[in-house]
Amino acid sequence: MIEIAKKQVVASNIWAEQQEDDMLKMSSISMLDKDNKSFIYKTINEDLSETTVQVVSLQKDADAQLSNDVLLHLEFYKKYPAIRSLAHVFTPKLMNFSLVGEAIPVYSKQHAIYHSSEIKCAIYQENNHQSLIEIIAHELQNEEITSKGIVLLYQNGAFIWDETPIKTLESALHYERIADYAWCLQSRTGERVKSISAELIDSYIKEQRNEEEKAIQPGEPGTMVTKEQLKAINLGMLEFFDRVCRENGIKYSLTGGTLLGAIRHGGMIPWDDDVDVFLTRPEYEKLTSIFPDNDQFELLTMKKDPTFNYVFGRVIDKRTIVKYSPNTAAAGRGLSLDVCVIDGLPKSARKRIIHQKYMRLLVRLRRATIQDPHGKRYTEKGLFVVFLKRVLCKLTSISFWNRRIAKAMDKYKFDESDYVGNFTSQYGSKELLHRKAFDKYYDVPFENLTCMIYSGYDEYLSNIYKDYLAFPPKKKQVGHHICNAFWI
Repeated sequence: MIEIAKKQVVASNIWAEQQEDDMLKMSSISMLDKDNKSFIYKTINEDLSETTVQVVSLQKDADAQLSNDVLLHLEFYKKYPAIRSLAHVFTPKLMNFSLVGEAIPVYSKQHAIYHSSEIKCAIYQENNHQSLIEIIAHELQNEEITSKGIVLLYQNGAFIWDETPIKTLESALHYERIADYAWCLQSRTGERVKSISAELIDSYIKEQRNEEEKAIQPGEPGTMVTKEQLKAINLGMLEFFDRVCRENGIKYSLTGGTLLGAIRHGGMIPWDDDVDVFLTRPEYEKLTSIFPDNDQFELLTMKKDPTFNYVFGRVIDKRTIVKYSPNTAAAGRGLSLDVCVIDGLPKSARKRIIHQKYMRLLVRLRRATIQDPHGKRYTEKGLFVVFLKRVLCKLTSISFWNRRIAKAMDKYKFDESDYVGNFTSQYGSKELLHRKAFDKYYDVPFENLTCMIYSGYDEYLSNIYKDYLAFPPKKKQVGHHICNAFWI
């Protein structure tokens, strides 16, 4: 989808501007849009508007009125269909090898793990774009061109490719560190040092793959879920959920930080720790009637389990258990994927405001009944609030308020409403959208998956995050649902 490709290219520009390497800011970055047989191109600069990106058709030929750099990107995409995002970078140490026309030998384990052979440099005599690509192809002829890679171009920096624009620029910094190590080693010795043997490279790669596979395997009962395992669990739940929906003709959308990650990063936000989806009420009811529980996954709802303390659904990974969470209602169950619901609102603007405020009141009263002596999120301040909390805890329960919230959610039918939203979330009225926002759905890449998003994603993300392509300060790049989860 071309609009999403534009946003990911602009987001990578914002990311590059925040890095310390000034030469990275001289790069150009592009992303393929297979559906439209084109790619999005942008030089990294201070102008972050989407109007500054260039949309280039793959049908153009080398004689088209395009800059030399754009033509090189064009020929790369034509020659190598596996490439999804491409950057032309001029970082210092990569440029050193490019200027002298030398390949970067494999000197370190870090290099061998990240790139399984020397980083080759394509030497050329004439600056013809098609012939340049053929020269590069000749240099790379013994390599399988996958979605990740690098090649140096004599006196012209490096071309690096990866799955998304941000990942491509992250790879550029990684390759720069590899080049820095190699350049320092050769400068210190004054001669070209013998590189690591092919046998050692193979053993390093095998070791790395074993470590990666081991890192995401289920742990022993009683052991804590690691960060790597948590990501694998989240993606596993999302993959299963997506498959169930597609097989049964059910439309859903990523939402919250998961939707933001799909648009800005092409996957999970690096510091995020959960996944969220939402469905319209009709689609949600269809889902709950057909969801196939199995040995690993289960969909929990209030209708199915009266002890379940949420008004929305949750897909639970039954191999895990949450021992402590900022939200104690989640404790005692497995790690989960939130399945939120979009409901209707009154047609009258005044009644919409009243209904939204009533929903927020119910949610706050429900929250007041959650007793959590350790979680700051539910620690109330003020004598009156503390007194009210104690009274509500004695007279009511979470399930009492959940029943009232569920009744209020179902009061206005989705199909009969002009405006709809998910008003039990932390964002409240910011999730108010016109029902037409759910008329169309699109497929987008998400890590190694393909997931659905709805056509109103831009308005939704703007309402919640304002300038959502911008990155938060480092101190705020932390998960918001941190919990202690264990294997069972």
